Amino acid sequence: MNGGFIIFKKQPDWSFAMERFLNLEEKPNYFTEQTMMHLTLHREQAKPLSKDKYVMYRDDEFVFCDRYAKDTTVSRHYVTDYG
Repeated sequence: MNGGFIIFKKQPDWSFAMERFLNLEEKPNYFTEQTMMHLTLHREQAKPLSKDKYVMYRDDEFVFCDRYAKDTTVSRHYVTDYG
């Protein structure tokens, strides 16, 4: 789960993710935020944004011309994996 760009229609309930976070026995790491986001979005029954309007690929990140941007693109975010 990548939390780079998210639209909420209502205030999400973070309590489940926060409870797990506060009970961690080890120090938070690189994936802690992503895991908390995943847990919250799953419990909120979130739906993915349209791949046509919200582009999240990185195969062209070092190319000057964006392969995916169109007039209808709302957001462009480079991520490692989009599955």
